[in-house]
Amino acid sequence: MEQIAITGMGVISPLGNDVEKFWHDLLLGGYSGIGAIRRFDVSDLPTRIGGEINNFDPLDYMDKKSVKRTARFTQFGLAAAKQAFENAGLEITDQSRHEIGVYVGSSTCGLVEIEAMIQLGIETGYNRLPVITPIRDCNHAAAYTIACQHNITGPAITFTSACNASANAIEIALDQLMLSKVRTALVVGAEVISHHGFKALCLSGAMSTKHNHHPSKASRPFDRERDGFVVAEGAGAIILEKLSDAKKRGKKPHAVLAGCASTVDGFSVLKCEPEGRQISMAMVKALKHARINTDHVDYISAHGPSMPDTDRAETIAIKRTFKDHAFRLPTSSIKGAIGSPLGATNILQVIAASKSIENQAVPPTLNLETPDTDCDLDYVPEEPRDLKVNCALINSHAYGGGNASIVLTRL
Repeated sequence: MEQIAITGMGVISPLGNDVEKFWHDLLLGGYSGIGAIRRFDVSDLPTRIGGEINNFDPLDYMDKKSVKRTARFTQFGLAAAKQAFENAGLEITDQSRHEIGVYVGSSTCGLVEIEAMIQLGIETGYNRLPVITPIRDCNHAAAYTIACQHNITGPAITFTSACNASANAIEIALDQLMLSKVRTALVVGAEVISHHGFKALCLSGAMSTKHNHHPSKASRPFDRERDGFVVAEGAGAIILEKLSDAKKRGKKPHAVLAGCASTVDGFSVLKCEPEGRQISMAMVKALKHARINTDHVDYISAHGPSMPDTDRAETIAIKRTFKDHAFRLPTSSIKGAIGSPLGATNILQVIAASKSIENQAVPPTLNLETPDTDCDLDYVPEEPRDLKVNCALINSHAYGGGNASIVLTRL
């Protein structure tokens, strides 16, 4: 079976706007991208913190005209994609552009601009809205805009499956590469925090409310004092290509994408299935797809959103999948540092896990100070760890019960 390599990566995140800054702050621990929300008024809300990106200048990646014509999530995606192409050293030619696919995952897409345009329409009348509005703000805007910027003419597909969005994008990209429908795949996850979207998440009761005065302590995966997730924004991008193609052009891969799988709980659109049966099934199927035994997994990048029920269900699922090996298997959640960038989370996890394979070290679970007795695995609390990582498993879970797992290996 042809191996698929990750040859390029790009990051826009609360911890920094390039892969090395992201990895450096994530690995060293103690760095948090969570702070007070600045872009809109949250003074009357129970949650007033999040993982905002406040040091991003779209003019670093596009001209003024393009900035006016693109939504914030598209700008994040364009920036991460540009970094990924540069990191891969991939030249797009008149021939190769027909064989490149663009796969984008996002939960909220252009919600920032949609909210603003609805308000403007109410106040001034809809005939005063910019002509570009329906194109700029649609869910598919990032995929089409990225394709146009790079003159790509292969497939462009958008996934909006909540927190699984970029994991599902990776899975479909892998399938299309294996079927030779494309020769190269650009996979992007991009997410923004919008005002009314933030209010809606507050209404759900799923976000942390206890740590508004200490934002860096709010996201606490697997900790006894966790009280909900912290929403964030950002983007990640990876370039996937057949290993044989990467070797031909002398490009050393960051990691090999060995397998993917997804499931759905079929239990509740509001609650996580408490026994983690389908979270486990996603792991089992991904490992089967990768042809890897459970005892060959060295590290798990957990979904670990800092939500009491979900953290507990994932712990049960890992035990269900790995049996006794689960207690010897280092597992951590990067959400302690960056919060939950919804549909962009999975791809940022993949990038972090790829760096773990390259550097033989894993990031800690930040703020894991008092472990929950129900979350009794080795969750790498507070400090990074040097670790031989030849195989990493990435987990994801989404509102509505979606699950996804991704397997990476060292070349």
